[in-house]
Amino acid sequence: MTGTDASDGQTFAATSFAAQRPVVAFLIFWALAALISWTAYIFAIDAPDTFAGRLIDWPGTIAKFGPSLAGLACILALGGAGAGARLVRGLIRTGEAGWLVFAIGFPFVVTLLSVGAEIAAGEGASILGSAQPLSAALALAAVYWIGLRVLLGGGLGEEIGIRGFALPVLLTRLGPRKASVVIGVFWALWHLPALLGQPALIWTAQLFLCVSLSVVFTYVWLRTGGSILVAILLHGAINGWAAFFENAWSLALDDASLWQIARILICAVVAVVLCCLRWRKA
Repeated sequence: MTGTDASDGQTFAATSFAAQRPVVAFLIFWALAALISWTAYIFAIDAPDTFAGRLIDWPGTIAKFGPSLAGLACILALGGAGAGARLVRGLIRTGEAGWLVFAIGFPFVVTLLSVGAEIAAGEGASILGSAQPLSAALALAAVYWIGLRVLLGGGLGEEIGIRGFALPVLLTRLGPRKASVVIGVFWALWHLPALLGQPALIWTAQLFLCVSLSVVFTYVWLRTGGSILVAILLHGAINGWAAFFENAWSLALDDASLWQIARILICAVVAVVLCCLRWRKA
């Protein structure tokens, strides 16, 4: 994958509200996404992190789908003629076949490196001692966790709105790097209900992770010609591989420990490298 100069990413009809007032359309989207997610979050219950659990905790699942529900509404109401068709094209477009491999493989490599960093830092005995041996059942567990995050998590729950509406709207006014940072900040703020009561370090880590991943997603979105499908798979795999390593591979991994910090730092380094490249839409 080689980086080249970015196009302005304008994908909505020139006469549409989204194209004529992109900043206002962007703020409307995020206000609606926050309204849906934060309201539903109030009624969320404590349920197992499984397909069945997410169906039982349907308010919590609706909260996860706030951005995509808001995105659908804004695409239909503010996107103008052809916006629905553009959405469908984005959902079936893959770009070059290698991007599907990247969407699953990149998060695996990042997570593996982050776990390796914690093992190297002295936690090897406890982590490797509780690690599950490679098996067909373990492979199915990876598919399960990624599928859960794709279908009932951040994949379908966020990407139709964020990369399907918010990103192309901001690209009509801002360059890809500035658009990525703005989306990353708002993306971090969308997690506000889950961050309440957490220490400042967790807030900072969430902000760094969202901004870094926003850069990665923008680069991939441009290089795939606006593929929402690849974004959905990439988002689901980022969350799914982390859940797999923590819940299925080694029970000694702690969600708040060094490997998560290493994971954020790796994503930040990748984002900085991408920002140094020249981008364009494939």
